[in-house]
Amino acid sequence: MKIKLAAALAGLTLLAACTTTVVGSAKPKPGQGPIEQVTDPCSLLTAEQAKAVGVSPQGKFTKADKARKLPPSCDFKGPNGTSDGVTVTWSVDITVDQYYNGAQVAEELQFGGLKWTHYKNPFGDAFCSLMTRTEGGFVELLGTNLTAPEKSCDVAKAAAPLVSSHLGGTPVTSLPSPSTSASAPPSPLANVKACDMLKPDQLTALGLTSAGMEELGKTKPEQPGCEWPDTDGDRKQKPLDLWFGLTKPAKEWPYLDKGGEAVDAGGKKWTLFSDPGEDGVSCYASLEVSPTSSVMLTSGYLDDKAKICDLVKAAIPVVTPNLPS
Repeated sequence: MKIKLAAALAGLTLLAACTTTVVGSAKPKPGQGPIEQVTDPCSLLTAEQAKAVGVSPQGKFTKADKARKLPPSCDFKGPNGTSDGVTVTWSVDITVDQYYNGAQVAEELQFGGLKWTHYKNPFGDAFCSLMTRTEGGFVELLGTNLTAPEKSCDVAKAAAPLVSSHLGGTPVTSLPSPSTSASAPPSPLANVKACDMLKPDQLTALGLTSAGMEELGKTKPEQPGCEWPDTDGDRKQKPLDLWFGLTKPAKEWPYLDKGGEAVDAGGKKWTLFSDPGEDGVSCYASLEVSPTSSVMLTSGYLDDKAKICDLVKAAIPVVTPNLPS
């Protein structure tokens, strides 16, 4: 499957290829070479349709890369610019066999009067590839959900009937209701900064420092954060990081799918995860701020596994009163 390690590494905006029919074919004049057919994958979802399935109303177009046999694509981001959206790819000169290169079929589906094939994605369940054939090519919908892989097909399947309507399938008579994540109210965290959640005297009491304090997540506006350096050098205690998940429920943070330890702080219910990544040095804690937003504290200890959660446990009752209610 020629799909795209490069695309995966380039911001996790991965491949998306959707089959479609090109209506009509221009014929070259005598002596003229073949006329290249141009497709616009962004046209396969109108702004109204995109909003109805919970993605950005305007997709970002990426032109074809013939050298790598990648068709043109259009990336529709998820709520607040997240990667949990759908990418539409439209090919008229690369065959399905060339593009998928023996990828395993997960299931055959029907959407909008067209047959769609769900291919297993080589990058894992966080990516969902739905393809429909067209005359001379195909269209693919690539759904992504990095925080909840079991939901990676949700947006792609919701978009498939709408895309089908542009490819000669069943006309759309009504649009789906916008997704919960797209219509959720703003998070209480939206108007505060993570780096303001610990005061100078609190940092000192925790053995941290504001010198070298760094804002995190600048390239992901839906997931800002702050890191406070420790004061014991390169070994032993790790820095303390606080992350805001403006559109992320507490259970959707990476590695937090296993049971944790309940920690009460002023009536707020945190969940503590000791060594969730099984690296022997890390500790995480998450707190639900609203049904669709949360915070996560992370730290660890390099020389003694018994101490990996000490700083996170100490920080929880200090950070909690500073968070918006």
